[in-house]
Amino acid sequence: SDDEIIEMVTETEESLGKELTGYGKQDRPYRQYFDEEVLEKDFPKERLSTLALKKANEMRDNVAYRCDRLITFGDLVDNSVEFAYALKHKFNVEKGDIIVMCTPSVPESIYAFFAANLIGATVRPIDPMSNSDAIDKCMKESNSKHLIALDLTYPQLKNITDADNERKVIYLPMKDSLPFTSLPKKSIISLMEGISKLRIKLDNNENWVSFEEAIEGLQSKNIHIEDVAEPYVENENVA
Repeated sequence: SDDEIIEMVTETEESLGKELTGYGKQDRPYRQYFDEEVLEKDFPKERLSTLALKKANEMRDNVAYRCDRLITFGDLVDNSVEFAYALKHKFNVEKGDIIVMCTPSVPESIYAFFAANLIGATVRPIDPMSNSDAIDKCMKESNSKHLIALDLTYPQLKNITDADNERKVIYLPMKDSLPFTSLPKKSIISLMEGISKLRIKLDNNENWVSFEEAIEGLQSKNIHIEDVAEPYVENENVA
């Protein structure tokens, strides 16, 4: 009960001789950190990505992400919106669908998170060190529409889809996408990526599509956030 929680927190604080943070004695304890004016403000009820991308669009020239290249907030908005359009219209991802993502935090993976949220889909991230069996199991259990992975994983995951399967692998680049990468590691990554991309081309594997190919021909200036964003529904549970 609430009374028991309050008593337990109080006893713990007394024994430690200090106040605990993060253990509220009241409902919505975060309210103590904000002014009443802010708490009572009627904020727009939109999807998280819609709010974030609209704010990012106001400071397009500022740097949002640093790796071996600089990603501006404008890049974040444009690529997220274009990829959202591609997911919706090229890859037939619908509201409530799940997409498994097996990749570290390269910039394109961030675009994918925002894009999926925009159209009402859900990204199911898993450990990028997962083997093909674990990834396949996760995709089947979650009924995943597609897989987002690194181009480097092609040798291990090339059979994750087959010719009769509509499920695609959208692969992301690794080169120039990781922060604080030494020159020798960059060279190794570049070589491995080149080999993987060559194998995809030689195998003529149409189920593997690069991020660049996915958004090819799309122009963010002709696609607005509102054009792809699914309406926000309060207390909605889509996945």
